[in-house]
Amino acid sequence: MNEPIGQHVVPRCYLQNFSVEKRKDAVFVDVLLNKSKDQKIHRQDIKNICKIREFYTFDHLPENEKRWLEKYYSRHIESLYHDIYKTLVDPKAEIISEELKMKILAYIIAQELRTPKLGDAITSITTRTIEYAFLANQQLGVERKIYSEDGALLLNLEGKTLGDAIKEDKKSNRQIANAEAVKRLKQIADLKSSYHIMVTKYAGKSGLISSDRPVHTDSSLYSPSCKLTFPIDRNHVVSLYPYDAEIDLDPLKILRLDYDGQMADMFVLTYNMLQVENADMFLYGQKDDITYAYSRYQGLKEKDKSQKA
Repeated sequence: MNEPIGQHVVPRCYLQNFSVEKRKDAVFVDVLLNKSKDQKIHRQDIKNICKIREFYTFDHLPENEKRWLEKYYSRHIESLYHDIYKTLVDPKAEIISEELKMKILAYIIAQELRTPKLGDAITSITTRTIEYAFLANQQLGVERKIYSEDGALLLNLEGKTLGDAIKEDKKSNRQIANAEAVKRLKQIADLKSSYHIMVTKYAGKSGLISSDRPVHTDSSLYSPSCKLTFPIDRNHVVSLYPYDAEIDLDPLKILRLDYDGQMADMFVLTYNMLQVENADMFLYGQKDDITYAYSRYQGLKEKDKSQKA
């Protein structure tokens, strides 16, 4: 059996709901590589985007165990998405079970945790420490080793180049972050168990786009006031809000809003620009929607830059 080597940080069960074309078993979206110089939009099969080679792989485990996390997400998170999506977009679905609510919370929180965001944050700190260790070795002749405050050896960089040391550290941080994400998932979902779930439908000229970091949070996931927004197709956004009896007494009720016309287009542009801002590499959806959001976002950045100059 082939092991999953190219591993999706955003699963295909989610990506397919932004499709613009289907050919037999293949599903396509329009894609902008957010960091490419030409800024051209290409149509791509969803199996080829939002994936990183061996991203969920744990190098030091036996071969038959090292990709357990990819399989965990597939079996316990992604396999639930069809029913989750079907419920969220069904205007008749109102009161849901506690079990289904926890599945919805777990899916959205897992999507936030499973991207490279946490590992990159750790690496941004440790890279500076490694660079300092190499600089100290060159200028002061001290050994290329990093110790904790109590004297425990944390990193032995002897015999390594700076590039190799940073590369190995990034891989280690990725594995630490991925293991931590699974530990935190149930805990954070439990913390949000009383949250309201709101689904907003937009029926305007513009449609929603998404990215390789599709969940937007306005503060730390652990914060009791954290709000999350998550586009689930071209016309629907799911929002998670802290419980408020004035909003609705029943936390198991799916709250629903509908917007059309210019009001819908205004909200869609706001959410799309958040996707442009959050994206690591991939923006996807329909070409016109991506182009408009990207150009408006860049225009605002240039305006802000000129005002600060």
